[in-house]
Amino acid sequence: LESVNKVENCALVVVMIASDKDRIALNKLGKDCQEELEDLLIRNSQATTVSSGGDFADIIRRRLFQTPPPIEVTEATTSLFLHQKVGEWRNAFDKAGEHDSGFAGRVARSYPFHPSLITLAEDEWSLHTGFQRVRSTIQVFAAAVFALAERARKGDWTPLLIGPGDLPLSSRAVRDALLGSGLVADQRTQASLREVAAAEVVDPGHPERGTARQLDINRKPHGWNEANPRVAERAATALFVYSMTPRPDARRGATKEEMTTATFVPVNSYGYGDAEVVFSELFEQGSGGLVAYDVADGRGKSPRRWFFETRKTLLMHQRAQKDAVTDEERNEVVTTTAFGLATSGPFASVVTVSGEGLLADDLSFEQQLKQILEGAGIDDKHKTRLIVLDSSWFTLFGDNDNVVKEAIRAAMGVGDNKMAMSWASSAVYVVIDYQRRRQTRGLATEYLSWYRVANLDTVQADENQYSEACQNRDAAKRKMDGAVKEAYQHILYLGDDGSGGREMETIRLRAKNQSALDGRIVWSALADADKAIAVGQFNAGVLLHNLRDQDWGRPLSEIRDEFWNAPRLPLLPDGESDLRQALYDVIQSGDIILVGSDDKQRSVIDDSDINFGSSDIRIQRPGFLTKEEPDSEEPDSEGGGGTHPPSPPPPPPPQPGTKEQQVAISVTQSLRGDSDRDGLRHLLNQIANAVDEDASWIQVVIKVTAPGETASRVVDRANEAGISPTVTDF
Repeated sequence: LESVNKVENCALVVVMIASDKDRIALNKLGKDCQEELEDLLIRNSQATTVSSGGDFADIIRRRLFQTPPPIEVTEATTSLFLHQKVGEWRNAFDKAGEHDSGFAGRVARSYPFHPSLITLAEDEWSLHTGFQRVRSTIQVFAAAVFALAERARKGDWTPLLIGPGDLPLSSRAVRDALLGSGLVADQRTQASLREVAAAEVVDPGHPERGTARQLDINRKPHGWNEANPRVAERAATALFVYSMTPRPDARRGATKEEMTTATFVPVNSYGYGDAEVVFSELFEQGSGGLVAYDVADGRGKSPRRWFFETRKTLLMHQRAQKDAVTDEERNEVVTTTAFGLATSGPFASVVTVSGEGLLADDLSFEQQLKQILEGAGIDDKHKTRLIVLDSSWFTLFGDNDNVVKEAIRAAMGVGDNKMAMSWASSAVYVVIDYQRRRQTRGLATEYLSWYRVANLDTVQADENQYSEACQNRDAAKRKMDGAVKEAYQHILYLGDDGSGGREMETIRLRAKNQSALDGRIVWSALADADKAIAVGQFNAGVLLHNLRDQDWGRPLSEIRDEFWNAPRLPLLPDGESDLRQALYDVIQSGDIILVGSDDKQRSVIDDSDINFGSSDIRIQRPGFLTKEEPDSEEPDSEGGGGTHPPSPPPPPPPQPGTKEQQVAISVTQSLRGDSDRDGLRHLLNQIANAVDEDASWIQVVIKVTAPGETASRVVDRANEAGISPTVTDF
């Protein structure tokens, strides 16, 4: 040092590292020499930095490349970038802090690196104590250039400018240079980030693995695939680079614009909309994207930021569990939730129809639906039923809308492939809406993931995490329940077409907070459509209004059955109780009398005297017992004249000493029109009632001519009853 001061035009340059960073162990003499040398330097030398901000990029370039880039190359690159950085791309680059102004000069200074990467190293990395400004940067950049040069030598894609998303983490040297640069001081954090890079971005040991890399490999062909084949990997790499260390102003991670602009390539085919799709692939839940990240919401004008998190948070647990939820599990929870939320209201019962466990791959979809309905036990006697259909199989306003409707029509006993249903009129079907189901399934996945997170041992071991997981689970359950309720919008029932025929009718609930899973709401909608009677509204006047001329002289059991199997009659909220009370009131008013098989009036003291199971007691008009001419004219209910058809002759009175009667019936009848079917249907229903109640013997000869499928069902039922039918082809 003294000699340098005495000799002209001589200088001594000493480059030193901080003493506390020196890994060389010194004895006492070495430490004494070190202290003396430091004192001499302080007294005799002038301290300065190795490099300044203005020449940092030049130092990096000189250390890595033999010659500066040709001017025509940097100018062509600049022109290409500026030509494509228009519209939404320009807005995104502006938000990311990369403006067009001065871009050409920045490219000329930083080439082949993107100015944004040089800015990151100069303005952010260099602020960290452990980061050695030149040496650490050279190690990272040299490893990146070498890896990309090797990739180019093999004919693989490389970027025109190396930006934050282009540091190839598929190279172990690049990844280790980043983690060992001093930006991440904690060894444990380094190990965690190493795992995150391999699992979420790309694995150096298996370059085809890694979440982002897999998204690129499995992406469907696009016009920009060849020009940008590593787009998801580049966005995820940028996120990794920005997440390694805290950024100025206590920021953390990367904004959406910093990640999307990291994927930019100067070609017409790759627009900003494509970059947003890639962003969604990485971060939308349930898309098979990244898991080990967290999000910090922006405050004021600050944007949201995404960052890789090395500590397993609840959100990471939830995303991992969300990706593990299968379509079958998601669909099942929607259906079971709907079944659990359904309430009967005025309906006698709720019937849930599930397709779970159906193994019928050899059948068409329509045949599968019919098989589900046939085996559901929906034809229940003297009960109004709210039938909730499985959301996995039955939807309306979707691709299978017509098929689903045809299957339900068949279950109502309508159409070419109708099923044998005796009580279809008192069954009301509710079906989920196709578009609403999509939203509901997403919320079901959310609920299932939080449900599983709350059951993880590691979460339950942490009281705070477990409490938060349970809150999120319960909130997700409430959202899912609400969505399931509103998704069931469609009501289908068997109606009268106005000419005595039967046809399926539909109602769609559109008001907010209305659900077809609520029996009260469904009943109210049916009442508005004249399919049902509102609660408390069925009385003697309504009963008389619904009686037809041909109903006079019919047994009580048939009158009762009509309210459950005839579409022209409304459903009763309290069933037989409503009907019995109304009939009792109308009898007391004198508008109806009850007569027995002997044509003698039966007294009714209270409503318990009305026996709807009786086929002997019939309803008649009050003048029935005093008429001399059964077809005499009487004024109609409107006050005008009218002729009533003759009442059917009463059955012969029982012979003295007999306890039972045998009824013989023989009929050969065409069934071309629905009106021809009603009387026969009532007859067969009454025979069925007799079999259900107290008939002691039956001898039946029935010949039915029907299409093949209908005939096959009749044969099946006969075989089930132990009867061997004879089948003749026509």
